[in-house]
Amino acid sequence: MKKKQTSNTLILHVKHKWFREIAYGYKKIEYREVKKYWNSRIKNRNYQFLKIVDGYDSTAPVAICDYGGYDIIEYKRLPPEVKEEFGEQEPDKKYYALKITRLFKLDNWDEGA
Repeated sequence: MKKKQTSNTLILHVKHKWFREIAYGYKKIEYREVKKYWNSRIKNRNYQFLKIVDGYDSTAPVAICDYGGYDIIEYKRLPPEVKEEFGEQEPDKKYYALKITRLFKLDNWDEGA
């Protein structure tokens, strides 16, 4: 039996440097490795929003964005700064490229932090 989708929002936790890039509108794609864990959260799901959290603290900054779907790309097509974050991988390893189409809400955000 297929599990029914219960939310229209996909939650992603990111490192502070990536959160800042998203908050300032520079980073428009968030990447996740194609694995069983992410397959169950991304494939065949119709999300409307991304909730991007700066880390795991309960008071962490949160960005709410429109979700523009995803592409699946190979490691060799990732941007250099993302490859650096993931480390050396097999060139054919696959990643979800999750599209951030519009940031419309920031909570708990202190620009100076």
